[in-house]
Amino acid sequence: MLRAPLIALVFLSAAFSSYGQITVSNPSFEGTSAPHTVPSPWSTCQGSGTPDTQPGQWGITLAPSHGSTYVSFLYDGSGSHSWIEGATQQLSAPFQAGVAYDFTVDLAFSPVYNTASPNGCYGSFEILAGNGACPSSQSLYQSGPITHATWQTYTIQITPNAAYTWISFRPYYITSCGGYINIMVDNMQPITIFDPCLQWPLGGNVSTVGATCNTSNGSASMSVSGGTSPFVYDWSTGQTGSSALGLGSGSYSVTVTDANNCTMVRTFHITDNGTVSPSISVTNETCSPGNNGVADLTLTGGTPPYSYTWSNGQTTQDASGLSAGNYIVTIVDANSCTGFAFATVGLGSPGGLPGIWTWVGTYSDDWHDPCNWDKLQVPDAASIVLIPGATVNNPVIHFGSGHCYTIEIAESNNADLTISQTLGAKLTVHQP
Repeated sequence: MLRAPLIALVFLSAAFSSYGQITVSNPSFEGTSAPHTVPSPWSTCQGSGTPDTQPGQWGITLAPSHGSTYVSFLYDGSGSHSWIEGATQQLSAPFQAGVAYDFTVDLAFSPVYNTASPNGCYGSFEILAGNGACPSSQSLYQSGPITHATWQTYTIQITPNAAYTWISFRPYYITSCGGYINIMVDNMQPITIFDPCLQWPLGGNVSTVGATCNTSNGSASMSVSGGTSPFVYDWSTGQTGSSALGLGSGSYSVTVTDANNCTMVRTFHITDNGTVSPSISVTNETCSPGNNGVADLTLTGGTPPYSYTWSNGQTTQDASGLSAGNYIVTIVDANSCTGFAFATVGLGSPGGLPGIWTWVGTYSDDWHDPCNWDKLQVPDAASIVLIPGATVNNPVIHFGSGHCYTIEIAESNNADLTISQTLGAKLTVHQP
């Protein structure tokens, strides 16, 4: 069947949404299968030679990719440009010059086209824009040869260079062939402003190494996923690499910008267990040389486990068996943070009843050991002495003289006083 020459373009009747989207009227080309027509509201570009609403025309039987119909277009493959088909519509709002848009559309090539045989030709698809019907001011997109006879979805990006109000589709000539170039079009989706930040979103995480010892030795590393390289890093510290070093305890942020000027901000916190903070409570030596003082060490901060070194050589957390004197302990935590603490062990204060020396017998049975008396002194000639029962040791005068003013020995609980005669020991009780 002979067809008249025709400039063929496909138009989109559209409206911009608040999200920069162009909605398309009848995007799936729904109508009635018929030759020489396109479904409303699409319009042909010239004369009576028009695209066809498929399937079922000129031997084409491929089922639609969506809905019940689609359109097909022809282009003379001889290079004479004597036959071009398409359709067009006016946009409800103009494109924005220099802004990228994208959308998807299903395309296929028909190896069978009665009266317009491909005869070795290919399929192709072109998008044009301008400010009138069947525009040709700018070719927005060319597909290259299409030879697949089944539907494939194409994601198409276009960037108008002016505020055009019309858009069109058609086949286009690439190389000479013996028949007609054809293309079948279906299931066009809305045109949206192309946002590379949505197309290739930036993602990623910050990994951190905490600071130690209240110093600025923490670090953070940014691992980026998605986006388009190269990436630019802007840390809140002013550093610009993929890692930030020398961080102390606190909150920080990093802004990553990719090649499409898409940005991502991540905030993070550097922790610090701090330095070792020791404190010591002391139990004094009760009597010299009692060697029963204790230094009880308590720790806050730092990171366990801890090691301890006391100035007397002990390596436990608490030091015991101490005589009166000064001590220092060095503490080192798992991060090699060091702390120090000082302790002064004193001598216990005398106790007991006023004027009465009471035997306690804690250290030995020696009458002459002051630690065995509650007043930490050996009784003298003016002392009133009380020897109770049930002490650890009962008193023994091993040698020399024991003195007191009066002496009372409990009548029960195994209290006694021993005087070692073999060493010439004696007890003198001074009476007025």
